[in-house]
Amino acid sequence: MASSVSTPRYMAPAASALAQDDLAAARTHWRAAHKIYQDLDHRLATVLGEWLHTLDVMSDPAELAGADEARRRLCRRLI
Repeated sequence: MASSVSTPRYMAPAASALAQDDLAAARTHWRAAHKIYQDLDHRLATVLGEWLHTLDVMSDPAELAGADEARRRLCRRLI
């Protein structure tokens, strides 16, 4: 009998909403999501890791919003 492993709900929508107001809190959500997917050896862990690296060098809110939208589209394709 095969066991099924359910993937936790992706936490980035909450983090995306926070990014404009509180980037530090948003990073905390993204890091938590990254750890969950990394522990599951899920392919989203790579995307979230790259996103966290991108956040370390990004400071312009408009640039962040555009990059966040691109990241969300990519993640939807990988789920």
